[in-house]
Amino acid sequence: MFEMARKSGKVACILFEVARKSGKVACILFEVARKSGKVACILFEMARKSRTVASILFEVARKSRTVASILFEVARKSEKVACILFEVARKSRTVGCILFEAARKPDE
Repeated sequence: MFEMARKSGKVACILFEVARKSGKVACILFEVARKSGKVACILFEMARKSRTVASILFEVARKSRTVASILFEVARKSEKVACILFEVARKSRTVGCILFEAARKPDE
């Protein structure tokens, strides 16, 4: 699925539309992202192009601290990704709180 997503933006969009409707699917996306930095990059490349996708990522992050830690691991490696995170945080105080809580106490 992710290899296809890499080659086709439309496929990636489908993945996120499904993720929007199912929290379980979103969790799967992040579990895979945890094991593969390349997959995580795909998620953020999509987020760069779509604000709605970025909001989905943070809605999932809100429910899972482990997901938040994944976001930071990727952000650490990419300044551009970090910018995306903070642009979203700027618009949502609750999201900003999550980001900083995760930064304070990284998950085990």
